[in-house]
Amino acid sequence: MLDSKEFGQYLKGLRKARKLTIRQLEDVSGVSNSYISQIEKGTKPIPSPEILRKLADPLGVPYDELMYRAGYISKKDISQLVDVGTHFATKARENSLVTDSFINSFEKEMVRAIELSNLIGDKDLSETERLLLVDEMQGTLDNTIYSINKIKQRIEKSMDRARNEIKNDSANIDTSEGKIITDKISRDILDYGYVKMMEKAGYIKLPKVNKNSEENFDWWGFQLDLIIPAISVDKTRFKPVIEGEIDDFIFENAPHLRGSIEITPDGIRDFVKNHQKDNDEFIKNLINAMLPMSYRFKALAFDSPGSNNNLSIEIDEWLLNGNVTYKKQPLSKDDKEFILEFLKRSFPDHQ
Repeated sequence: MLDSKEFGQYLKGLRKARKLTIRQLEDVSGVSNSYISQIEKGTKPIPSPEILRKLADPLGVPYDELMYRAGYISKKDISQLVDVGTHFATKARENSLVTDSFINSFEKEMVRAIELSNLIGDKDLSETERLLLVDEMQGTLDNTIYSINKIKQRIEKSMDRARNEIKNDSANIDTSEGKIITDKISRDILDYGYVKMMEKAGYIKLPKVNKNSEENFDWWGFQLDLIIPAISVDKTRFKPVIEGEIDDFIFENAPHLRGSIEITPDGIRDFVKNHQKDNDEFIKNLINAMLPMSYRFKALAFDSPGSNNNLSIEIDEWLLNGNVTYKKQPLSKDDKEFILEFLKRSFPDHQ
């Protein structure tokens, strides 16, 4: 992944190799010559995927190559990752190498990765919404890579056993399939790489870290600040149903920690703050589990505003992204767009 100056030099090299002036590149790409000049000098951040798509053909380079050089994980990468994952899931199910619940969960993660890759590019998202989606994508890619590697390990063990037994299907499964794409994405998303590359590309802005502080940005604390208000009665208590769900999650995933975590907003915050180093994977999974809980209560705020008056929800956001029904029938995309158009015309001053 190149920084803005390195990417600018790379782009300049491509342009010169095609014997194009900056103005000629403007004519064939539709990207202004002043913007191209600033990119090449490194005074502008990495261009958006839309700009890269316009530049790819005139510069004689595949779009996905530009995306990779710019530090993006492209939709093609994610699609290939899902193809690889689907292949391994099928083989694992055929040979009973992992449980059905594991495969079902894995397949849901892959479906969500495709959904997120489409949602993240939505220009109408607020900064907070995009930040949450990018972080969810980070976790989804992490989980997908982990699951693929786990299945590969099971396949390899099965192959070892098969060498000493009657030849079976598992002995013919090639675990090298998809290695390039999984290794590439594993490398790129390591240590919050996906979040960082999206910030670098200008898609999101992470809250600033105090320059006088030696501590890293408290990402989990930031997440909890977004989640906890929706699922709490006050600063000391979760809503009863949430308290039960969090307790169930801890019991199922880390029973040895039950005595160490007070299931209150402050208790969760304290545990996350003081035990990240030793329990990073569990904390990530816990917060990823709490996120949909907060979505449920934001939905209740929409349905019953008086019962959750500390919360609000944008109608257009809920219509576009929520599971909205009318008289128990789900609204189609066309239905939602019709309602939004009606609202725009009814409230022209709110645009």
